[in-house]
Amino acid sequence: EGALSGVRSLAVSLEHAPLDEAREGAHWGTAAEVARQVVQRLLQLADEAPLLWSLNIPDVDLDALKGIKICQPGRRDYHSSVTPEKEGHYRIGGPHRSFCDTPGTDGYWFQRGFAVLTPLATSWALGRPVGPQVQSLLEAPLESD
Repeated sequence: EGALSGVRSLAVSLEHAPLDEAREGAHWGTAAEVARQVVQRLLQLADEAPLLWSLNIPDVDLDALKGIKICQPGRRDYHSSVTPEKEGHYRIGGPHRSFCDTPGTDGYWFQRGFAVLTPLATSWALGRPVGPQVQSLLEAPLESD
């Protein structure tokens, strides 16, 4: 919604156990810290940078995260399901099965331990990858406490 209104926006996901499994061991702190730092960096970008971004974070300790990569989206495979939620409403989706392993895509880097930041519907989709200044800012090493 924010991007549709001209506000730079970020969707954040943590790869974790399916809904029917315990999530107590999920690394929510890693996701929160990576998202915080990425938001700070996105706020520094010029107006020509993409408005809509997707950030996918591996479920690992922050120290185990190898960094952040900006990349184009790749194909993902999900266990498809349609679940009735309440009358007239359904949840469509299911647990993630696998990423494609095409070099340079989000799945490629994610499976190698990186958080992946993907500009959506703006840069690669229009044949204009993000510029080197944007890339170096967003892929800079994460700060540690």
